[in-house]
Amino acid sequence: IQSNISNILEHKFKQELVYYYVVPHFVPQSSPLIVSPQGNENLDECSVLTHELVHVLLTDNMSYSQWEREDLSNMDLSEYWEKHFPEISEGLFELPVYAVLWELWVVRQGNKELWEAEKKDLEFYEALGHLDAIKYIEEHNNDETLEKIRGFYKK
Repeated sequence: IQSNISNILEHKFKQELVYYYVVPHFVPQSSPLIVSPQGNENLDECSVLTHELVHVLLTDNMSYSQWEREDLSNMDLSEYWEKHFPEISEGLFELPVYAVLWELWVVRQGNKELWEAEKKDLEFYEALGHLDAIKYIEEHNNDETLEKIRGFYKK
């Protein structure tokens, strides 16, 4: 999982091994990295872990040097994403995750069913920000989206 995500974003994880916790009846999160064996009707634990690992990789590669490079030192992250993706109102922080998941699941693995399972799960939980990000990915050129994301995170 880590090598696939790293290849897509052209970045490396700071840690060779990323530790995570499995906690029953818990909402998955990336810091600390926690997945739950319950609560995701349509997804397996590996899919949830993949989603959270993308967040970890993006966080690992964040630094103020990127802000200064684009003269954005007084901008917060949401302003950066709003500038580059004005069409998306909710789910700005999920957009990079779904760009990677589309590339990994649909393009490289040819597994559109996994993508659809993710959508179904998010619809069940009414995760509107996530669904907004998914809609954006489905309606736009994902290669261009990934390039914008890579451009921000490149040193």
